[in-house]
Amino acid sequence: MRAASDELLTTANGWHGMTAQLISTAAPSSMGVSGQPSAAAVNAVHAGVAAAGEAFAARTQITAVKTAAASFAYTNTDSSAADLLNAVIESL
Repeated sequence: MRAASDELLTTANGWHGMTAQLISTAAPSSMGVSGQPSAAAVNAVHAGVAAAGEAFAARTQITAVKTAAASFAYTNTDSSAADLLNAVIESL
C-alpha cells in the first residue's frame, strides 16, 4: 500500500479539528419549567445528543491518533527500507 505520510498527517489534523468542534459545541441549558412534559422531552433529547456527540468526539480523536501513528509508521518504514537499500548498494 502506498500512503503519503504528509497526507496522512493532514487527515489526522482534520480529525483533530473536527473533534475540537464536537467538544466545543454545547447543548443549550434547560428550557422552560422542568415540570412541563415538553421541556423535559427537549432536555432529554439535548442530553442524548450531548452524550452521542461526546462518544463521536472520542471515536474521532482515536481515529486522529491512529492516522497520525500510521503516518509516522509509514515514514519510519520508508526510511528503514531506504537505509537497507543503501547498505546493500554500498556492500556491492
